[in-house]
Amino acid sequence: VTFGDDIDCTLTGVDFDGSPLPAPADPTTTVTLDEGANRHRITNHVTCDTTLTLAKNVVPPPGPSTGNWDLRAYESDGDLPGPHGVSGSATATRVPVTPGARYQLAERLTSDDPELLAYKQVDDRTDYQSNPRSTGSMNCMAT
Repeated sequence: VTFGDDIDCTLTGVDFDGSPLPAPADPTTTVTLDEGANRHRITNHVTCDTTLTLAKNVVPPPGPSTGNWDLRAYESDGDLPGPHGVSGSATATRVPVTPGARYQLAERLTSDDPELLAYKQVDDRTDYQSNPRSTGSMNCMAT
């Protein structure tokens, strides 16, 4: 099993018919098959890091710099801190988060340029109380 460079997963074990193979990361592991038809179950055990990247898109392009907005993912009690910062920054990119946790996403204009006040975040939420710290609607992509 191999993963792309942007995938934070590691092969931690391989079972052959329910028994662990001795060297799961070794692609040259050999198994002797019986004569005739064979049917076997191979199970890969994979551990993946859960990360979150916050990215700002301004429309219509070209629009002002995305660096004019501070992005934040608010964590719940007991969860890893969420990412924060401007789009593309180290503090907002591929930050480890708690798997399965709910992070409320928000943005804040950091510039005092009055022309930027015309740029408003889309907010199509119907239940504002479900995520009260969020500042609007977000688009999420699994990568």
